[in-house]
This record gives sequence, C-alpha cells and structure tokens, in this order.
Amino acid sequence: MTGRDPSKHLASTETDVGGRSARLGAVAIVSTVVQMTIGISTSLVLVRLIEPEDYGIYWMGAAVLLLSVAVRDLGIGVAVVNADELTTDRTSGMFWTAAGASLTVAALLAALGPVLAVVYGEPLLVQLMPVLGGVALLNGLGAVHDGLLKRRLRFVSVACRDVGGMLAGSIAAIATAAADYGFWALAAQQAALASVGLVILLAACPWVPAGLGALRRTLASHA
Repeated sequence: MTGRDPSKHLASTETDVGGRSARLGAVAIVSTVVQMTIGISTSLVLVRLIEPEDYGIYWMGAAVLLLSVAVRDLGIGVAVVNADELTTDRTSGMFWTAAGASLTVAALLAALGPVLAVVYGEPLLVQLMPVLGGVALLNGLGAVHDGLLKRRLRFVSVACRDVGGMLAGSIAAIATAAADYGFWALAAQQAALASVGLVILLAACPWVPAGLGALRRTLASHA
C-alpha cells in the first residue's frame, strides 16, 4: 500500500466518536500541560543565558513571522479536516497550494531582512529573516498532513508532534544559548521545533502528494 492510497490516509474516522472524544480530550489536556511545563522551564533557563538586547533583536523579526502565520497555508489544514470527501488529486492540489503559499511567505520574510535592518538600524536582521522564512516554510509544508491526522482523529500523533517539536526546540535553544550565540538561540528553537515537528508529522502520516498535475486537474475541475 503506497503513501498515496486514499483509503488509508484520506478517509475520515467516524466510528465510536463519543468514546474517542473523551480519550482525545484527556490527550489534549496532558499535551497542553507538558508543553506548558517545557515552555516555562525553557524560558526560565534562557532568561539567564540570553541578554535582553538579544531578545529585542529576535522579536524585531519574529513579530513579522507571527503575522505571517495567518496567511501561511491559506487555512488549507482546516479545509482538509472539514472536507466532505477527499480524493488524491484534491488533497494533492491543497498540498501544493499550501506549499506555494508557504514558499511565498518565506521569500517575503527573507526579502524583508534588509528593509527591517534599515528601519530598526540592526544589520543582523539581514541574516535572521531568511532563517525565520525557512521556519515559516517548514510549518506550512505540514499543513495538509496535520489536517489528515486530525480528520482521522489521530490526536495522539498530533500531540507527539507538538511535544516532540517543543522538546527539540528547547534543547536546541539552551545548547545554542549556552554556547553564547545570543539571539540565534531563539531562532534555533523555532527551527528545531519546526523541523522535528515536521519529521514526526510525516512519520505519523506518510501520505505522499501526487505531482503538480494534480493541482492543474483540481483547478480545471472547478473552472
């Protein structure tokens, strides 16, 4: 059975919804508590390792990254969850649309580096913004796979992605900060979170999109 098999990855899970809802609620609570614990613990360590000015440099760029989240994948992950029916072509079309949107956002963030460097008078933003653009791209590439997992009520896998990514980000941040790389520790945190989170997501949902022809066929069917 291949990763493109719609019967395995694209079908929704409808059986025993009531029973599973209770278990999934417990998973969500545990995941949230674990993430909060990791986040707070990491922040307490980083605040002793990173200078306030380094936080300032990072957030000059990261503020734009947060704004990009709203348009990163065009809400395609939600569309995957709520779709009445998914075919390989339709899902692949959504994947390539999300990938294109994420790549565009990544390129724009990288291009903003010199602009923000002039606005804030901080030349290091020229180096930081392409890294944050890469983070946005990685996050967007997992939108459809995230939606497929949630569609099949596989929230344990989603929780593993969230916790695993956050733990990897915390380790990367603390290690980089301990090596005295300043604001790069915060960038490393986001890069590790996105990278490891995407790897876990793809391992949990090894669906493989069809080629770009699927996007053309999907657009033609709605023309």
